[in-house]
Amino acid sequence: MLDPPKSASTYGQIIGDGQQTVTFLSAIRDLVVMPASAAWDKRRAAQTLRERLGEWATEAVDSRGRWQHPVLRGDAFEKHLIDKDGVLKPSGELISSFAWAQLLFALDIRPGGKILEWRLIHH
Repeated sequence: MLDPPKSASTYGQIIGDGQQTVTFLSAIRDLVVMPASAAWDKRRAAQTLRERLGEWATEAVDSRGRWQHPVLRGDAFEKHLIDKDGVLKPSGELISSFAWAQLLFALDIRPGGKILEWRLIHH
């Protein structure tokens, strides 16, 4: 049997090397780029959430960095109404774009007012 010409084996070697390079680059993408991209997306989503929370961003995250949602406490809200003589005039500036934050603003409930209770958001 005749040996293939040297140029054919060189061509085959080049193709094989190219395939190995593609496989190697795919492995790097799977091991490094994709997890980094997912981490970046998560970080960007958290930043967007903080921006949308506006003035409530500090209270909406617990000491371990977990997201919480507000719960209006009845007794504290009644005291708030009595303190305001039943006349609620929103104070400060509304930055948050969440509906619950807009409702709290209309009720003149502001961050740090101790009228809300915060509970963890369970996924």
